[in-house]
Amino acid sequence: MSAILCPTLSSRCFGEQEGACRSQPTERNHRCTKKCYGNTTIDYKEDHRYTSDAYYIIPESIQEDVLTYGPVEASFEVYDDFVTYKSGVYEKSADTLYLGGHSVKLIGWGVENGIPYWLWVNSWNENWEDQGTFKIRRGTNECDIDSWVTGGVPVTD
Repeated sequence: MSAILCPTLSSRCFGEQEGACRSQPTERNHRCTKKCYGNTTIDYKEDHRYTSDAYYIIPESIQEDVLTYGPVEASFEVYDDFVTYKSGVYEKSADTLYLGGHSVKLIGWGVENGIPYWLWVNSWNENWEDQGTFKIRRGTNECDIDSWVTGGVPVTD
């Protein structure tokens, strides 16, 4: 099995729940395009990577998988306080509104002020949070993120 990752960008609207940015513009007729966005000097065919053996990763094996194969992907539940998150280690506040799901790329982990965290890359843009990255609490399945981590063995040439 091979997998190809194609970003679906929906930076302004998360769903149809009450208060879910419904008044904001959405992309019309979005489709995967075979070109790189962001750094336009990257050749899509040269930089394109495939994976084999796509699989879910149990929380206890996430770090080992990243160290062995590189970044992994996860889906998680997005709440209205995440949209306005600015810094530190994100933890969902009480009484927040569920907006929908989102997918991100795990690139690392650490500890900040005694709180373990995962370091993720978000597709919203480089102006969001710390140049497009954010930290979310690790080890507590914050927003169900530890439960939906997927990886794959890179296909080498």
